[in-house]
Amino acid sequence: MSRCDAQKRMKINHEETKSTKTFFYSFFVFFVSSWLFSEEDCMTATELLKNDHQKAVSLIGELEAADRQVGTVQTNTDVFNHLNELLMMHTLIEEEVFYPAMKEFDESRDLARSLRKAHKEFERLLSHLSTMAPNVEEFQRTLADLRESVERHIDEEENELMPLAEELCEPQRLQDMGHRMQEMKYNSRAKVAAIRRR
Repeated sequence: MSRCDAQKRMKINHEETKSTKTFFYSFFVFFVSSWLFSEEDCMTATELLKNDHQKAVSLIGELEAADRQVGTVQTNTDVFNHLNELLMMHTLIEEEVFYPAMKEFDESRDLARSLRKAHKEFERLLSHLSTMAPNVEEFQRTLADLRESVERHIDEEENELMPLAEELCEPQRLQDMGHRMQEMKYNSRAKVAAIRRR
C-alpha cells in the first residue's frame, strides 16, 4: 500500500468511527499519519509541479528584498541555496518523469520539447547568481532575469501543458507520476544529507 493510500484509508476510518474509544484511536492514527506523510506525498504530478512553482516565486521574492535589508547575508544565502536546490530538482523531475510522459501524445509532444529548453536558461542564471552575494546590484539584475524566465515557464506549463496532461492522462497515472517525483525528491535530499554528515 502506498503512503498516499494509507493516509486516505486512515481518513476514511476516522470518518466512519462511532464509539468514543475508536474515535480517539482513529484520531491518533490520523494525526500520526499526517505528521509522517507530507501533503506532497498525495499530490498528482501537476499539483506537485504547481506547488514547486509557488515556492520558487516566493523564494525569488525573498531574494528581491535582500538589497533593502542589512545584516542578513547568511539568511539570504540560505534562501538562494534553497531556490537553487528547488529549481534543479524541479527540472530533474520534469525531465525524468513529466516530459517523457507528455511526449507520448501527439498533442503535447512539441510543447514538452520546447519547455525543456527553458531549463538550460535556469541553469545558466543560477550558476551566475551563485558567484555573487544576494545584496549586490548585479545579483538583483540577474535575479530579475531569472524571475522573468521562471514566470514565462510557469505560464506555459500551467496554462498549456498541464491542462493537456490532465486531459490526456488517467487520474491514476498522474497520481503515480506524482508519487515517483516525490520519491526522487526524497532520495535526493537523503543523498545530500548523507554527504553533509561526512
